[in-house]
Amino acid sequence: MNENDVGQDRQDKQDKQDQEELDVPVAWEALEDAFENNAPEVHSYLHFDTGEVIRIVDGVADPSMHTRIIGDSRYLRIDPVSSREQYRGMGRFIATVEGEALRRRPNIAIDGKRAFRRVKD
Repeated sequence: MNENDVGQDRQDKQDKQDQEELDVPVAWEALEDAFENNAPEVHSYLHFDTGEVIRIVDGVADPSMHTRIIGDSRYLRIDPVSSREQYRGMGRFIATVEGEALRRRPNIAIDGKRAFRRVKD
């Protein structure tokens, strides 16, 4: 096998892996919620085969379930995005809005305490 064949074989394997990754139906809204929920007692996991997002709340879920999921390689822990980074994302979005008048309201909404609540409302 020459160098070109090795490179092509490697690319074929990557293409196959990429295709397999695309075949998983993902619960997108649940995945988005998992990234946004940064409460310390909430743990979210994505199941690779089903695309389902499992949410475990400390003190509510069976502790053995959490242990089983952690030990199962088909689950990936979803680390939530920090509220600071979420806030920065909102600021980056607002900066793309054309026109000072249109930017004013979202800027007011994210200013001060309870910014996330005002944006959601």
